[in-house]
Amino acid sequence: MCWDSSVLSKKSQAAGPDLHRITRVDPGQPRRNTLPPVRSRLRVTAGPALVDGLLVCGVLAAALVPMFAWRYTWHVPIDLGVYRAGGDAVVHGKTLYEHAFGAHFNMPIRLPFTYPPFAAIVFIVLAIWPWRWAMIGWFVMSFLAFAYL
Repeated sequence: MCWDSSVLSKKSQAAGPDLHRITRVDPGQPRRNTLPPVRSRLRVTAGPALVDGLLVCGVLAAALVPMFAWRYTWHVPIDLGVYRAGGDAVVHGKTLYEHAFGAHFNMPIRLPFTYPPFAAIVFIVLAIWPWRWAMIGWFVMSFLAFAYL
């Protein structure tokens, strides 16, 4: 058995006087450093409270932005009205491509349904819901599609 002080690195020697220990080394055994692990002097600045606060702000922004956008912008989502009109035409057996839609949903302009018939079948769900629920459903579907990206 012998004693070896060469296992101390220059970094650990510079860390402080209490780290200057001699390591016991048995012959035939690999050298092991018996010094305690050096603690990091870095502090975590973003604690759980900050992360929780940012999460709450993000949820509030996701809820409030559409409400302000609805209040301070044009109130009639024209594309949703055309989609609903296409679904309504399928429900009531009307033709999709002969006339422009708009008067039925109080839209300021009339637009034709220019999508394939399959799209009108998909939009039946939006046509049978009340206007408010259709807008909420459309927003949720759009938000989920955006979040998927």
